[in-house]
Amino acid sequence: MVSETPEAALIAFTSGTTSGAKGVVHSSATFLSVADAMVPACGMRYDDVGYLSAPLAHAAGLVWGVGIPMASGAAVVLRDTWEPEAALKDFQVHSVTYSTGPALFLSELLDAMKRHGVAKLPLRTGFPTGGSGLPDSIIESADEVGLRPLRGYGMTECPMTAITRPFDPAAKRRYTDGRASSGSELKVVSSDGAEMARGDEGEILARGPQRAVRYLDATDDEAFLDGGWFRTGDLGRLDESGFVRVTGRLKDIINRGGEKFSALEIESLLAAHPDVAEVAVTAVPHDRFGEQPAAFVVLRGTSPLDAAALQQFLSARHLAKQKIPQIWHVMDRLPRTASGKVVKRQLLE
Repeated sequence: MVSETPEAALIAFTSGTTSGAKGVVHSSATFLSVADAMVPACGMRYDDVGYLSAPLAHAAGLVWGVGIPMASGAAVVLRDTWEPEAALKDFQVHSVTYSTGPALFLSELLDAMKRHGVAKLPLRTGFPTGGSGLPDSIIESADEVGLRPLRGYGMTECPMTAITRPFDPAAKRRYTDGRASSGSELKVVSSDGAEMARGDEGEILARGPQRAVRYLDATDDEAFLDGGWFRTGDLGRLDESGFVRVTGRLKDIINRGGEKFSALEIESLLAAHPDVAEVAVTAVPHDRFGEQPAAFVVLRGTSPLDAAALQQFLSARHLAKQKIPQIWHVMDRLPRTASGKVVKRQLLE
């Protein structure tokens, strides 16, 4: 008798940036299907050379450091930690044609290029990137110096559900998080589960051959829905061409006096300020309104924080007054996971 439950092949853990990490059970089929979709989508070849500094125990490390090289025959340069100066040298010495990582890696690589007078790093295949707080300004700058960023969308439970392709129009590559990868589907639903019209915001659901089998702790399995769908917990919109734009996290919504808005909207605007190297925005308590946004920033150079100037910067970009942070914290660095994601739980603590 053949079991209806796929055999577990690996357990990967979520980043646990807003809550505790969850163990995610994948089968051989779910894991290998990610590489099968990504290789043709990104145009990977046997003569490509990848660069990866994410831990191989992380979903991104498994996919880009193991799965894709196995599926394409490409070589890969592995580093145990991300160091922008070392990465810049490795890109040049090893003639790297593709890499991957969060917005922080792209930003720091761009800064290293400026410091060393490197005008271009022409990547043939590109730099797939994603994750929360991915500023459009970083994508634009990286595109201009040959890094060819390819925005993507996925999670440990359903990796690389969407991706922009190298041949997609520049506006789609820069300002959306891609369209469904081969065999995958996306839809946006309201709080009652009804599918939303194109362009309307709601929770993103995903399904495809790469969807995990289950969580290690069965009490978390309510996110796995009938019909193969997975509740991502992300907010977003689908356009008429099927490209998705992630607008925030359900758990990263600030509820100020009953008005709810996304921290990601504020982070994306602040990240474009020339004095801001890194930023994270999260909800903190407010005596009257319940919650309010607080901004945690890492500044460039030695200039002191000018909160009034940053508030004016947001106001000039038409951010509603109630969304502009009144609480500011200057950080030497933001707490991050090994894969570069900000751990907002530690900011609240």
